[in-house]
Amino acid sequence: MLATEDFIGRKEKDPNLRAVMNISWIIRHSPERKGEKAIEEAIAQGIHVVYAAGNEHQDQCSPSSPKRHVENVGQIYVSGIIPQAPDDHPDKTQPWPMSFQWRFNYGNCVDLVAPGEPIVCASAKGGTFNHAGTSFAAPLVAGTVAAILSTPAGRDLTPAQMKATIMDRFTIPGVVDVPDGSPDKMLVITELLHLPHN
Repeated sequence: MLATEDFIGRKEKDPNLRAVMNISWIIRHSPERKGEKAIEEAIAQGIHVVYAAGNEHQDQCSPSSPKRHVENVGQIYVSGIIPQAPDDHPDKTQPWPMSFQWRFNYGNCVDLVAPGEPIVCASAKGGTFNHAGTSFAAPLVAGTVAAILSTPAGRDLTPAQMKATIMDRFTIPGVVDVPDGSPDKMLVITELLHLPHN
């Protein structure tokens, strides 16, 4: 909520300001819906919200899912995929298949998937390390949103319009082992190469 308030104050001084919020924390549902309302208010103020679906191996639409209680007003829910094992993919001349990871959340409340394992991260102590989870898949989508916002055609998109653009132009089918009801929509960013950036 503090980030939303800061954005509103800064946008009053600069109407051209745009923002993307990447969320990887769990909302603890309460009757007051404080966390949910904060996200809904952020979107109402034009902030583009990308939400990590979580790693609880549960249906994103289940009543126990903390993200189920947020109104669908333009946020993008992202789950994760991983490369198939080499033994499962002997033909190295073809694109490497990506499959749902068993522990990532699934279901038709997930909008799309992006690589969630292994993700190479920079270490504060120097060097790199591999990490995994939907918290590492969601930033790939958030970065795509930010890139679209930097273009003339994308800078004025509302969160709902941005979500439609991502789903229509920046996803392809082809995910392996898709759970029932889950989206066969994998993030691809090649379309960014064709967007004007001046």
